[in-house]
Amino acid sequence: MRIAHFIGTNFVGGPEKQILNHIGRLPRGSYAVILISFAESGGGELKLEAEKRGIECLLLPAEKWRLIAVLRELFRAYDEWRPDVVCAHGYKAGFYTLLLKLLRRCRYVGFSRGWTSENLKIHLYSLLDKSIIRFADAIVAVSESQRLRLLEAWVPERKIHVVENAVTVPDQRVMRSDPGQTDIRMELRLPAGARAILAAGRLSPEKGYDDLLRAMAIVRATAPYAHLLLAGTGPQEDALKAQAREQGLESCIHFLGFRRDILSLYGQSDVFALSSFSEGLPNVVLEAMALGLPVVATRVGGLPEVIDDGRTGLLVSPRAPEELAAGLIRILTDGPFAHALSAKAREDVYRRFAPESQTERLLEVYREAMAA
Repeated sequence: MRIAHFIGTNFVGGPEKQILNHIGRLPRGSYAVILISFAESGGGELKLEAEKRGIECLLLPAEKWRLIAVLRELFRAYDEWRPDVVCAHGYKAGFYTLLLKLLRRCRYVGFSRGWTSENLKIHLYSLLDKSIIRFADAIVAVSESQRLRLLEAWVPERKIHVVENAVTVPDQRVMRSDPGQTDIRMELRLPAGARAILAAGRLSPEKGYDDLLRAMAIVRATAPYAHLLLAGTGPQEDALKAQAREQGLESCIHFLGFRRDILSLYGQSDVFALSSFSEGLPNVVLEAMALGLPVVATRVGGLPEVIDDGRTGLLVSPRAPEELAAGLIRILTDGPFAHALSAKAREDVYRRFAPESQTERLLEVYREAMAA
């Protein structure tokens, strides 16, 4: 089987990790895979990571005014490579894959992770994605909640298949023995006895980091030893730093920027916080749970399907800093509860989100699309 995965970004975040890990699990003798993206200025991270793993990667021109050049290169690559299915991730890849379907009769598998509407531009992109994905031969929803959202967008039910993200993390013993692992507490010069709350993701409005900073003010009143480690970059970075200054929390909120060593940060933290008000099935939560880090997350998207509230993590209402703070305080002040939570979460996530299961189910979807 020849498979093309097409995504409009060229950095490595949650969706990109899922794609790369899935491709890496396919037996090379039975499956040939190409990854297609765009040559964005200043970014080639996805291509570099793909090539490091031995995955063929094609970068198309990124400039909008070069539409004809993009189409020419895409159609040339398709005619040369002749994939059995093209898997499109997001509206941009979906748009070009739909053109391939119309003009080359390719089999189109759409991946749907979630939609946000933090501003008019993003809202329009979400509407475009909803319109395009209806024409896919088969659709992968990463959670049951996303399947329901697809149905609300008038996507035919027969096309939708729920295939959750898989969790892939190295053995903790391997991580601990890595001489290149960063000691984040030493790097940040955290005081002895400091407890670290980790949050990771793009610094954008839908992630609710302004609520997390408000929650931190409440947490510090009870747990003055708490520090927030915020890993990621994005359009809200300057605003969040200004908010931290206004709240007088500069000394305990640490903006780490983009980190390649995110997995090592889980093992050096005491609790993971997710404050989003829009999510699909976030990779970071699965990784945190798999590595034994207690999670406090908002009750959005596929998270209630992942976290059994009070047993494998804590769920709180979105846009409710007081609830988020209460959950974080409970983890930081109740060691036995936090330990029990993380132990059950680790066991649960490895059982339910096994990579082998994801691979098998995705291959079934590809075969169904080929037969459509």
